Amino acid sequence: MSKSSTGDDAADPALFEELVDGWTSLGGRHPVPERIDVLKKHRRKPKVCRLVGCARTGRDVVAKSSDIAAVEATLYEHVLATVPGTPRCHGIAPARDGGRCWIFLEHVDGERCMARVDAHRTLTARWLGAVHAITSAMRLGRLLPLHDAAFYRRQLRTARQAMSSALAGATIDADGRTRLAAAVDRCDLLESRWDTFRILPEDVPPGLIHGDLQSKNVRIRRRAGALELIAFDWEFSGYGVPIADLAQFAVDERWRDLAGVLDQMGFTQVSDHDRLRRLATAGKVLRLITCLEWESRGRQYAWQESSVRTIATYDLRLDECLRLLATEA
Repeated sequence: MSKSSTGDDAADPALFEELVDGWTSLGGRHPVPERIDVLKKHRRKPKVCRLVGCARTGRDVVAKSSDIAAVEATLYEHVLATVPGTPRCHGIAPARDGGRCWIFLEHVDGERCMARVDAHRTLTARWLGAVHAITSAMRLGRLLPLHDAAFYRRQLRTARQAMSSALAGATIDADGRTRLAAAVDRCDLLESRWDTFRILPEDVPPGLIHGDLQSKNVRIRRRAGALELIAFDWEFSGYGVPIADLAQFAVDERWRDLAGVLDQMGFTQVSDHDRLRRLATAGKVLRLITCLEWESRGRQYAWQESSVRTIATYDLRLDECLRLLATEA
Protein backbone atom coordinates (compact mmCIF):
# COMPACT_ATOMS: atom_id res chain seq x y z
CA MET A 1 0.00 0.00 0.00
CA SER A 2 2.36 2.69 -1.21
CA LYS A 3 1.67 6.39 -0.91
CA SER A 4 1.63 7.07 -4.64
CA SER A 5 -0.11 9.47 -6.95
CA THR A 6 -2.14 8.14 -9.85
CA GLY A 7 -3.27 9.52 -13.17
CA ASP A 8 -2.36 9.18 -16.83
CA ASP A 9 0.48 11.44 -18.00
CA ALA A 10 2.56 11.08 -21.14
CA ALA A 11 6.09 9.83 -20.54
CA ASP A 12 8.84 12.36 -21.15
CA PRO A 13 11.32 11.58 -23.97
CA ALA A 14 14.00 10.19 -21.62
CA LEU A 15 11.53 7.79 -19.95
CA PHE A 16 10.08 6.81 -23.33
CA GLU A 17 13.55 5.95 -24.62
CA GLU A 18 14.46 4.01 -21.47
CA LEU A 19 11.31 1.90 -21.55
CA VAL A 20 11.55 1.22 -25.29
CA ASP A 21 15.18 0.15 -24.86
CA GLY A 22 14.21 -2.14 -21.99
CA TRP A 23 11.22 -3.58 -23.86
CA THR A 24 13.11 -4.30 -27.09
CA SER A 25 16.04 -5.81 -25.18
CA LEU A 26 13.90 -8.73 -24.05
CA GLY A 27 14.38 -10.58 -27.34
CA GLY A 28 11.96 -11.34 -30.11
CA ARG A 29 10.39 -8.79 -32.40
CA HIS A 30 8.59 -6.46 -30.02
CA PRO A 31 6.73 -3.56 -31.65
CA VAL A 32 7.58 -0.05 -30.44
CA PRO A 33 4.68 1.33 -28.37
CA GLU A 34 2.40 3.93 -29.90
CA ARG A 35 2.78 5.96 -26.73
CA ILE A 36 3.67 5.47 -23.07
CA ASP A 37 1.41 6.67 -20.25
CA VAL A 38 2.58 7.11 -16.67
CA LEU A 39 -0.14 5.50 -14.55
CA LYS A 40 1.38 5.88 -11.10
CA LYS A 41 4.20 7.81 -9.49
CA HIS A 42 6.00 7.29 -6.20
CA ARG A 43 7.91 10.22 -4.74
CA ARG A 44 7.50 11.99 -8.10
CA LYS A 45 9.18 9.19 -10.00
CA PRO A 46 7.32 6.95 -12.50
CA LYS A 47 6.28 3.73 -10.77
CA VAL A 48 3.87 2.12 -13.24
CA CYS A 49 3.64 2.86 -16.97
CA ARG A 50 1.47 1.59 -19.80
CA LEU A 51 3.09 0.84 -23.15
CA VAL A 52 0.22 1.17 -25.61
CA GLY A 53 -0.15 -1.39 -28.40
CA CYS A 54 3.31 -2.95 -28.14
CA ALA A 55 2.52 -6.61 -27.45
CA ARG A 56 2.57 -8.92 -30.44
CA THR A 57 -1.20 -9.20 -30.18
CA GLY A 58 -1.50 -5.42 -30.31
CA ARG A 59 -2.47 -5.27 -26.65
CA ASP A 60 -0.92 -3.01 -24.05
CA VAL A 61 1.95 -3.88 -21.72
CA VAL A 62 2.51 -2.57 -18.20
CA ALA A 63 6.01 -1.68 -17.00
CA LYS A 64 6.49 -1.57 -13.25
CA SER A 65 9.57 -0.11 -11.57
CA SER A 66 11.13 -2.21 -8.83
CA ASP A 67 14.35 -2.70 -6.93
CA ILE A 68 16.27 -5.53 -8.58
CA ALA A 69 16.38 -7.46 -5.31
CA ALA A 70 12.78 -6.66 -4.30
CA VAL A 71 10.21 -9.36 -3.55
CA GLU A 72 8.07 -8.67 -6.61
CA ALA A 73 10.95 -8.90 -9.10
CA THR A 74 12.08 -12.13 -7.44
CA LEU A 75 8.59 -13.60 -7.65
CA TYR A 76 8.13 -12.82 -11.33
CA GLU A 77 11.56 -14.17 -12.16
CA HIS A 78 11.43 -17.41 -10.17
CA VAL A 79 7.91 -18.26 -8.95
CA LEU A 80 4.80 -16.72 -10.51
CA ALA A 81 5.13 -18.34 -13.94
CA THR A 82 3.96 -21.57 -12.25
CA VAL A 83 1.22 -19.94 -10.18
CA PRO A 84 -2.29 -19.66 -11.69
CA GLY A 85 -4.11 -16.34 -11.77
CA THR A 86 -1.09 -14.08 -12.16
CA PRO A 87 -0.16 -11.71 -15.00
CA ARG A 88 2.10 -12.98 -17.74
CA CYS A 89 5.59 -11.55 -17.30
CA HIS A 90 7.23 -10.69 -20.63
CA GLY A 91 10.58 -10.16 -18.95
CA ILE A 92 12.65 -7.96 -16.65
CA ALA A 93 15.12 -5.33 -17.88
CA PRO A 94 17.55 -3.17 -15.89
CA ALA A 95 16.61 0.47 -15.40
CA ARG A 96 19.01 3.34 -15.95
CA ASP A 97 18.61 4.16 -12.28
CA GLY A 98 21.21 1.81 -10.77
CA GLY A 99 19.86 -1.00 -8.63
CA ARG A 100 16.39 -0.86 -10.18
CA CYS A 101 14.63 -2.70 -12.97
CA TRP A 102 11.47 -2.63 -15.08
CA ILE A 103 9.09 -5.59 -14.90
CA PHE A 104 7.12 -5.88 -18.16
CA LEU A 105 3.71 -7.48 -17.61
CA GLU A 106 0.58 -8.12 -19.59
CA HIS A 107 -2.03 -5.41 -19.14
CA VAL A 108 -4.78 -7.05 -17.07
CA ASP A 109 -8.29 -6.08 -18.08
CA GLY A 110 -11.58 -7.09 -16.46
CA GLU A 111 -13.61 -5.86 -13.50
CA ARG A 112 -12.42 -5.41 -9.96
CA CYS A 113 -12.93 -8.37 -7.69
CA MET A 114 -15.68 -7.46 -5.22
CA ALA A 115 -15.98 -9.44 -1.98
CA ARG A 116 -19.71 -8.78 -1.82
CA VAL A 117 -20.26 -10.70 -5.09
CA ASP A 118 -20.80 -14.40 -4.43
CA ALA A 119 -19.17 -15.59 -7.65
CA HIS A 120 -16.09 -13.43 -7.00
CA ARG A 121 -15.68 -14.77 -3.45
CA THR A 122 -16.04 -18.35 -4.61
CA LEU A 123 -13.42 -17.78 -7.30
CA THR A 124 -11.08 -16.11 -4.79
CA ALA A 125 -11.40 -18.99 -2.34
CA ARG A 126 -10.63 -21.56 -5.03
CA TRP A 127 -7.69 -19.49 -6.26
CA LEU A 128 -6.23 -19.25 -2.75
CA GLY A 129 -6.50 -23.01 -2.43
CA ALA A 130 -4.80 -23.60 -5.79
CA VAL A 131 -1.98 -21.15 -5.02
CA HIS A 132 -1.28 -22.76 -1.68
CA ALA A 133 -1.39 -26.28 -3.10
CA ILE A 134 1.35 -25.32 -5.57
CA THR A 135 3.55 -23.04 -3.47
CA SER A 136 3.50 -25.05 -0.24
CA ALA A 137 5.59 -27.61 -2.11
CA MET A 138 8.18 -24.99 -3.10
CA ARG A 139 11.16 -23.91 -1.02
CA LEU A 140 10.17 -20.26 -0.97
CA GLY A 141 11.76 -19.56 2.38
CA ARG A 142 15.05 -18.99 0.54
CA LEU A 143 13.52 -16.36 -1.73
CA LEU A 144 10.86 -14.50 0.25
CA PRO A 145 10.58 -12.77 3.64
CA LEU A 146 9.06 -14.97 6.31
CA HIS A 147 5.61 -13.79 7.37
CA ASP A 148 5.36 -15.66 10.65
CA ALA A 149 4.13 -14.60 14.08
CA ALA A 150 7.36 -12.67 14.72
CA PHE A 151 6.83 -10.69 11.49
CA TYR A 152 3.32 -9.55 12.45
CA ARG A 153 4.34 -8.82 16.04
CA ARG A 154 7.15 -6.60 14.75
CA GLN A 155 4.62 -4.74 12.61
CA LEU A 156 2.37 -4.36 15.65
CA ARG A 157 5.20 -2.96 17.79
CA THR A 158 6.32 -0.59 15.02
CA ALA A 159 2.82 0.83 14.67
CA ARG A 160 2.44 1.16 18.44
CA GLN A 161 5.77 2.98 18.73
CA ALA A 162 4.86 5.45 15.99
CA MET A 163 1.51 6.21 17.61
CA SER A 164 3.07 6.54 21.06
CA SER A 165 5.64 8.99 19.66
CA ALA A 166 2.81 11.00 18.14
CA LEU A 167 1.06 11.20 21.50
CA ALA A 168 4.29 12.46 23.04
CA GLY A 169 5.12 15.17 20.57
CA ALA A 170 2.88 15.59 17.53
CA THR A 171 0.42 18.46 17.16
CA ILE A 172 -2.88 16.56 17.37
CA ASP A 173 -6.18 17.80 18.77
CA ALA A 174 -7.83 16.27 21.83
CA ASP A 175 -10.12 14.00 19.83
CA GLY A 176 -7.21 12.72 17.78
CA ARG A 177 -5.18 12.01 20.90
CA THR A 178 -8.07 10.03 22.36
CA ARG A 179 -8.30 7.96 19.19
CA LEU A 180 -4.58 7.28 19.00
CA ALA A 181 -4.44 6.40 22.70
CA ALA A 182 -7.23 3.86 22.18
CA ALA A 183 -5.31 2.32 19.28
CA VAL A 184 -2.14 2.10 21.40
CA ASP A 185 -4.11 0.36 24.15
CA ARG A 186 -5.50 -2.10 21.58
CA CYS A 187 -2.00 -2.89 20.37
CA ASP A 188 -0.92 -3.50 23.96
CA LEU A 189 -3.87 -5.84 24.52
CA LEU A 190 -3.14 -7.84 21.41
CA GLU A 191 0.57 -8.06 22.21
CA SER A 192 -0.06 -9.22 25.77
CA ARG A 193 -2.64 -11.82 24.75
CA TRP A 194 -1.16 -12.97 21.46
CA ASP A 195 -0.82 -16.59 22.55
CA THR A 196 -4.33 -16.58 24.03
CA PHE A 197 -5.92 -15.35 20.80
CA ARG A 198 -4.10 -18.08 18.81
CA ILE A 199 -3.89 -15.95 15.67
CA LEU A 200 -1.73 -18.23 13.53
CA PRO A 201 -2.60 -21.95 13.33
CA GLU A 202 0.21 -24.45 13.67
CA ASP A 203 -1.31 -27.22 11.56
CA VAL A 204 -0.83 -25.69 8.10
CA PRO A 205 2.24 -25.83 5.85
CA PRO A 206 3.54 -22.41 4.76
CA GLY A 207 3.10 -21.15 1.22
CA LEU A 208 2.97 -17.96 -0.82
CA ILE A 209 1.16 -15.00 0.78
CA HIS A 210 0.01 -12.14 -1.46
CA GLY A 211 0.03 -9.69 1.43
CA ASP A 212 -2.21 -7.01 -0.13
CA LEU A 213 -5.13 -8.99 -1.49
CA GLN A 214 -7.80 -6.35 -1.94
CA SER A 215 -10.18 -5.29 -4.67
CA LYS A 216 -7.83 -2.88 -6.43
CA ASN A 217 -5.20 -5.59 -6.88
CA VAL A 218 -7.44 -8.30 -8.35
CA ARG A 219 -9.33 -8.46 -11.65
CA ILE A 220 -12.04 -10.86 -12.76
CA ARG A 221 -12.19 -11.47 -16.49
CA ARG A 222 -13.92 -13.95 -18.75
CA ARG A 223 -11.85 -16.35 -20.85
CA ALA A 224 -13.31 -19.17 -22.96
CA GLY A 225 -16.70 -18.66 -21.31
CA ALA A 226 -15.38 -19.01 -17.75
CA LEU A 227 -14.47 -16.45 -15.09
CA GLU A 228 -10.77 -16.08 -14.36
CA LEU A 229 -9.07 -14.32 -11.45
CA ILE A 230 -5.82 -12.40 -11.93
CA ALA A 231 -3.95 -11.00 -8.91
CA PHE A 232 -1.16 -8.46 -9.29
CA ASP A 233 0.88 -6.02 -7.14
CA TRP A 234 2.92 -8.70 -5.34
CA GLU A 235 5.39 -6.27 -3.74
CA PHE A 236 4.26 -7.06 -0.17
CA SER A 237 4.32 -10.82 -0.55
CA GLY A 238 5.93 -13.28 1.79
CA TYR A 239 6.18 -16.90 2.83
CA GLY A 240 4.07 -18.31 5.62
CA VAL A 241 0.60 -19.53 6.55
CA PRO A 242 -1.72 -17.51 4.25
CA ILE A 243 -4.16 -16.41 6.95
CA ALA A 244 -3.90 -12.68 6.12
CA ASP A 245 -5.22 -13.32 2.60
CA LEU A 246 -8.46 -14.63 4.14
CA ALA A 247 -9.35 -11.23 5.64
CA GLN A 248 -12.09 -10.46 3.11
CA PHE A 249 -14.03 -13.52 4.29
CA ALA A 250 -14.40 -12.17 7.86
CA VAL A 251 -17.56 -10.18 7.02
CA ASP A 252 -21.11 -11.40 7.65
CA GLU A 253 -21.02 -15.13 6.83
CA ARG A 254 -18.63 -15.00 3.91
CA TRP A 255 -16.36 -17.39 5.78
CA ARG A 256 -18.73 -20.18 4.66
CA ASP A 257 -17.14 -19.90 1.19
CA LEU A 258 -13.92 -21.27 2.70
CA ALA A 259 -15.43 -24.68 3.44
CA GLY A 260 -13.63 -27.35 1.44
CA VAL A 261 -10.98 -24.94 0.20
CA LEU A 262 -9.22 -24.85 3.57
CA ASP A 263 -9.18 -28.65 3.62
CA GLN A 264 -7.26 -28.43 0.34
CA MET A 265 -4.81 -26.00 1.95
CA GLY A 266 -4.05 -28.38 4.80
CA PHE A 267 -6.11 -26.85 7.61
CA THR A 268 -7.51 -29.49 9.98
CA GLN A 269 -11.04 -29.55 11.43
CA VAL A 270 -12.34 -26.83 9.12
CA SER A 271 -15.75 -28.32 8.54
CA ASP A 272 -16.91 -26.69 11.77
CA HIS A 273 -18.40 -23.25 11.12
CA ASP A 274 -16.85 -21.75 14.25
CA ARG A 275 -13.42 -22.82 13.01
CA LEU A 276 -14.06 -21.26 9.59
CA ARG A 277 -15.18 -17.99 11.14
CA ARG A 278 -12.23 -17.94 13.53
CA LEU A 279 -9.70 -18.43 10.74
CA ALA A 280 -11.21 -15.63 8.66
CA THR A 281 -11.30 -13.35 11.71
CA ALA A 282 -7.68 -14.14 12.55
CA GLY A 283 -6.81 -13.26 8.95
CA LYS A 284 -8.51 -9.91 9.35
CA VAL A 285 -6.53 -9.25 12.54
CA LEU A 286 -3.25 -9.81 10.68
CA ARG A 287 -4.44 -7.63 7.82
CA LEU A 288 -5.35 -4.83 10.26
CA ILE A 289 -1.94 -5.07 11.94
CA THR A 290 -0.31 -4.56 8.55
CA CYS A 291 -2.65 -1.65 7.76
CA LEU A 292 -1.82 0.03 11.07
CA GLU A 293 1.89 -0.33 10.39
CA TRP A 294 1.54 1.01 6.83
CA GLU A 295 -0.54 4.00 7.94
CA SER A 296 1.86 4.95 10.73
CA ARG A 297 5.07 4.20 8.82
CA GLY A 298 7.59 7.04 8.91
CA ARG A 299 5.19 9.48 10.56
CA GLN A 300 6.28 9.71 14.20
CA TYR A 301 5.55 13.42 14.76
CA ALA A 302 4.08 14.34 11.35
CA TRP A 303 0.48 13.23 11.57
CA GLN A 304 -2.43 14.45 9.45
CA GLU A 305 -6.02 14.41 10.63
CA SER A 306 -6.92 11.94 7.86
CA SER A 307 -4.31 9.48 9.13
CA VAL A 308 -5.69 9.66 12.65
CA ARG A 309 -9.19 8.95 11.32
CA THR A 310 -7.89 6.00 9.33
CA ILE A 311 -6.09 4.61 12.39
CA ALA A 312 -9.30 4.98 14.40
CA THR A 313 -11.24 3.01 11.78
CA TYR A 314 -8.69 0.22 11.83
CA ASP A 315 -8.77 0.23 15.63
CA LEU A 316 -12.55 -0.19 15.74
CA ARG A 317 -12.37 -3.13 13.34
CA LEU A 318 -9.54 -4.65 15.35
CA ASP A 319 -11.61 -4.34 18.52
CA GLU A 320 -14.50 -6.21 16.88
CA CYS A 321 -12.20 -9.01 15.75
CA LEU A 322 -10.48 -9.40 19.11
CA ARG A 323 -13.81 -9.55 20.91
CA LEU A 324 -14.89 -12.38 18.63
CA LEU A 325 -11.62 -14.26 19.06
CA ALA A 326 -11.82 -13.82 22.84
CA THR A 327 -15.24 -15.46 22.99
CA GLU A 328 -13.93 -18.47 21.07
CA ALA A 329 -10.54 -18.78 22.81
